[in-house]
Amino acid sequence: MAFNPNCRAAAAVLIRQQDDLGNIKFLRILNAKRKVWECPGGKIEPGETPSQAIIRETNEETNLRLNPKKLRLERVYANPTEDGQTFIMFFFSYNISDESHQLEYFKLSEEHLDASWETLSTLLNLPTEKVAPRFLDYIRSHFYVNRSEPPIDVTLKSWYQGESPTAGFPKGDKK
Repeated sequence: MAFNPNCRAAAAVLIRQQDDLGNIKFLRILNAKRKVWECPGGKIEPGETPSQAIIRETNEETNLRLNPKKLRLERVYANPTEDGQTFIMFFFSYNISDESHQLEYFKLSEEHLDASWETLSTLLNLPTEKVAPRFLDYIRSHFYVNRSEPPIDVTLKSWYQGESPTAGFPKGDKK
């Protein structure tokens, strides 16, 4: 895959777990520098696919090891930046419920101050100034939009040169 230097790209993942009582909660982490809640994620390095980046970033930030076969690409945002580049954000979802044994190894990196598992209602009601903007956008779209196929912005062609932007991504189970 050829990487276009005129684009900056990042990936993030919404990790969910379901407890024995059926309660579904989502991981949020508090960014130490920006003082906002977000989900694990970060910059995609040259030569990395978005899924490789999110696996690496999640492990660096939380010590959790995601199974690449269980990652589901949900949303892709592409926006122009002030310096004339394109910023592309890949959002994934991941269900850790059947791997709950991993949670005993959970450990935050120095980039984050706190972490918690929260209900959807709690996440949607966080004060806007305390949440990374794309995190809140993603949560809202993840639960309120028909998700039969992930939307792919046409500007992705500027990041992937000559390849399909969804090449190599598992579709996951349809909801």
